[in-house]
Amino acid sequence: MKAVFYSRDHSLVCGELPEPVIGPKEVLVQVRYTGICGSDLHLFRSKMLPEGAILGHEVSGTIGALGREVTERRVGDGVIVRPAGCGFCPACQDRKEHLCPQRRAIGLGQNPGGYAEKLSVPWGMTIPVPEGVPLVQASLTDPLATGLHAIRLARPLAGETTLIIGSGAIGLSLLLLLRREGAQSILVSEPELTRREMAYQLGADVVFHPKDPEAQAKIQTLTEGRGPDTIFECSGNAGAFQQALSWIGKAGKIVLVGLGPESFSFSPGLAVLKEVKILGSFANTQEECREVLGMMGRGELPAELLTRDRISLRELPDVFQELLAGSGRIKVIVAMKSEGGPR
Repeated sequence: MKAVFYSRDHSLVCGELPEPVIGPKEVLVQVRYTGICGSDLHLFRSKMLPEGAILGHEVSGTIGALGREVTERRVGDGVIVRPAGCGFCPACQDRKEHLCPQRRAIGLGQNPGGYAEKLSVPWGMTIPVPEGVPLVQASLTDPLATGLHAIRLARPLAGETTLIIGSGAIGLSLLLLLRREGAQSILVSEPELTRREMAYQLGADVVFHPKDPEAQAKIQTLTEGRGPDTIFECSGNAGAFQQALSWIGKAGKIVLVGLGPESFSFSPGLAVLKEVKILGSFANTQEECREVLGMMGRGELPAELLTRDRISLRELPDVFQELLAGSGRIKVIVAMKSEGGPR
């Protein structure tokens, strides 16, 4: 099968690899689409990946074969692939398998990911895609469910003013969900022009550059002097958190969603004086993924604009370098050669 894998000279190579062998409780997934995530870029930059590692965890595809003990799936089913927990620890018992210490995921260095034509995973890592949801849109489930998870942590939001820092795939996913949730007004801080324009297209009320010298004044005017009720920090930028503390209103919430490679420090004075709640939000659960797929099936998440930038597997190494250099492309989706079919 064709795959893009990490080589010993710290580059990505497109080549041929043996097809995966499925175990008795596993399924073979014929990968159709895999989104490029910011965490893929962070992992690549780290140079800590093992030789031969296959990245890519935002996967949608169809079941190609079943292990002999699998009865819960059928060949031909459309599915996404998501992490699974052990099922027994306190986190799993609380339906928070994303916090399981034995959480099994794909495409993060240990287990092969979706930058390949085929993938074998335990059947419990697959979630069926509802009829009527195109598989290319289903590949957006992870960033959308990550946005949903952050919103759940920050509730209530209906009627509030929110600010999103960073309008990459996660920030724009949050924007779509906040519109659905009934947020009163949505502000977006984003330095890149293409992403600012996309934020407007997806329903942002006001979009501004984070280095705009009038940013603070604009926020105060737009919020009648209160400041935003909730800020979602999605950029992972070391300076963005300090900005969030300056911009947030009293008794507001700052939700840290973006993962960046840099650590940062801050003076806690503003957080104390404003009684700010600071929340960390990590990934999502399988149940949240099912909820997002249901929303897409009901036409509640107009995410088509985020699926238009598609590349082939062969193009992936070059596009990766482009993204690492700071390209303004928003969501790049790898479409496998065998992507034909109605879904």
